[in-house]
Amino acid sequence: MFQKQIKIEGEENIKSYEYKGEDQSISYNLFINELTDKLLEYIPIWLSPNILSIFGLLLNSITFFIDICFTGLKGNDDVEFYVQFINCILNFLYLLIHKFVIKQAKRTNSLNCLVILINHSVSAINALLISINFGSLIGFDELYLYLFLYFPIFNVFYFNKWEEYMNGELILPKFNGICDGIILICFFELLTCIIGNEFWNFSFYGYYFKISKILIYFCFIYGFYLCFISFTNVSKKNPDKVSKTSINFFIYYCLNLLTLFLINKSKRSNLIDYYPKVVIFTFGISLSQLIGEIHLSHLQKLEFNPNKLFCLPPILFPSIHILLGYFPKKDFIYTIDYTLLAILSWNMIIYSYWIYNASIEISDILFINILSLEERKREPINNKINILIENNAKERLMK
Repeated sequence: MFQKQIKIEGEENIKSYEYKGEDQSISYNLFINELTDKLLEYIPIWLSPNILSIFGLLLNSITFFIDICFTGLKGNDDVEFYVQFINCILNFLYLLIHKFVIKQAKRTNSLNCLVILINHSVSAINALLISINFGSLIGFDELYLYLFLYFPIFNVFYFNKWEEYMNGELILPKFNGICDGIILICFFELLTCIIGNEFWNFSFYGYYFKISKILIYFCFIYGFYLCFISFTNVSKKNPDKVSKTSINFFIYYCLNLLTLFLINKSKRSNLIDYYPKVVIFTFGISLSQLIGEIHLSHLQKLEFNPNKLFCLPPILFPSIHILLGYFPKKDFIYTIDYTLLAILSWNMIIYSYWIYNASIEISDILFINILSLEERKREPINNKINILIENNAKERLMK
């Protein structure tokens, strides 16, 4: 767990890394790009892009806390209009801050591996928080609905990082979740704020429809379509690499699909029945590190190796639940609840440590500070340790 995240053979690639990315989304090119360019003038030139990334995570954490306060850990279909409005404002602010990060990095000539790693690592958590918040606000109270909402978001994020890992550039499609998806979420939250929660339920000639479920099923299908586009882009640009370097990637992907099915089928658990947000959050944190690892492999230009992940894999949750489900005593059956909470705590600590550790190592390699634009004035930590060891050895020899 405490091994080096940056390999020796990847250090030179860290130093020479150049970000290549493009957002082709409709909303970004229509008004978000121009709006962020104008607002960027009011952001101090000394403000580090990494501070903006962390502030974006803080905004989504506040939104998540508000959601928990008003809808609980399960969710309900009766959310106050002002909660919808507050979430709409905070989500839109997060979108602007997310776009500020790269622009501020270019503006201050600090677009390096550290900025990209922190931004994309916290974005994986933000995607999880946004999906839970939105699902809760539109009336979801069952685990399978949260899974159907989050899994396509994870799919697209995962395949986008894989495409960047394979092709060396991040190309976001014309309708993507990062920009257009958040705009759509803000629109639905504002619409619900004005019309009310009954917007998501209507009847037509005696037939009852739940718009939220129709929307999520559409997103689920569209998510696979975007994954297919990423796969096609890789196949066109690097046809020889697809079969050779993608085995680990698709093994873990299929494992997560299996997990989605098994968790949905799990029964007789307090957390699964009454606290689906806890389960999906536990599920998402481990997948966030998976995204982080493939991104770090891209930065170092090394082979993606998911076997070194220290977050406990999602497949462990339904496996433990199935095993414990055969015990006749109620106390044994509900042990899954405490197990899931323990796994959640472990994964949050490990992923936080992973981001911090990788960031420290990159900052040492590049001689830069993590949260400021000032160049680091001291030697890297590893060199300092080596110097101390050499000095101690010389002193022993002199004696």
